[in-house]
Amino acid sequence: LTQTRGAILATGVAHILLVIYIIILKKKIKYLTVILIVVMVLGKDFGNGLINGFGHRKVGPSNDLRVLFWKASIYGFEKHPVIGVGFGGTGPLFEEYLIKEKKVEYAVANYSGGVHGNSHNEYLAGLMRYGTVVGGYLIIYLLGLIPYVYFKNRKKIDDEWNKYYVFLPFTFISFYVSALTETVLVSKTGNILLVSISIMAV
Repeated sequence: LTQTRGAILATGVAHILLVIYIIILKKKIKYLTVILIVVMVLGKDFGNGLINGFGHRKVGPSNDLRVLFWKASIYGFEKHPVIGVGFGGTGPLFEEYLIKEKKVEYAVANYSGGVHGNSHNEYLAGLMRYGTVVGGYLIIYLLGLIPYVYFKNRKKIDDEWNKYYVFLPFTFISFYVSALTETVLVSKTGNILLVSISIMAV
């Protein structure tokens, strides 16, 4: 939905795993035609989106920016490991890191003239903003509790939708991969997705 490179890549990874599951593990060869049609219809747009997403910005490759902001996030977490820098502390911390590393040209100004920081990694952003206490819980919730609730209870549920529940982990995987390169929970789309996968698990 966000059409960012992380979202496109995450969707691609999830669908590749889905194909492996259906055709290789379940041997449902009859679905191969449907999958090929979907790939032909969506493949070009996905490919173009990835190619465009990995392009250059005025200050250099966008991918270099991501690595820089990942390092800045780790720097922030190391400085405030328990309670984090807070949601509003991201900009000043990124500014401090960019000055320290002599990379001020990578700064992106926000509406007030300060530095706008985006971790481009949900896990690092959670730890940097909220520290070990809340950020750590967020990661445990995403990677631990949601899969635990799902796998513990899936086989106990016997209703008309039961045969489709097996596909839900591919949605989880897509979210987790996307969170490696995007700060998804600062957007409405990301929060809707988090609520959705939580409901799916329960």
